[in-house]
Amino acid sequence: MNAEDSSSNSTRGPDVETEAVGNAARYLARERQKRELRDERDRLVLDLARDLGEQGLAQRLGVAPAVTDKLLAGARNRLDVKVASSLGAGITAGRLGARGERWADADAHYAQLGSQSAPASPR
Repeated sequence: MNAEDSSSNSTRGPDVETEAVGNAARYLARERQKRELRDERDRLVLDLARDLGEQGLAQRLGVAPAVTDKLLAGARNRLDVKVASSLGAGITAGRLGARGERWADADAHYAQLGSQSAPASPR
């Protein structure tokens, strides 16, 4: 093996890593976009069902009412799960032991923040 071959091998590693990072970033962006589109679709379907009624939605879509029932149940479930998980996933912090007065102001501040109710999320 000569010096030229070994130098080309050493430069191949970072390119592969850069490509892998780029692929992962694109994959994550695509998955996020799919979640956002699915959420938007679910909200639109529920809005249409509220405006037209479930029977009216079934007629407009040209499907049996059982199909719209399943479609609406899935949309409600996905959105309810998302809302429930966002409300229950708060950051909880507490004091493990006595720390004296050094951090009393910070402790009081964060205790007050933690006691405030979470803002209602838009549906």
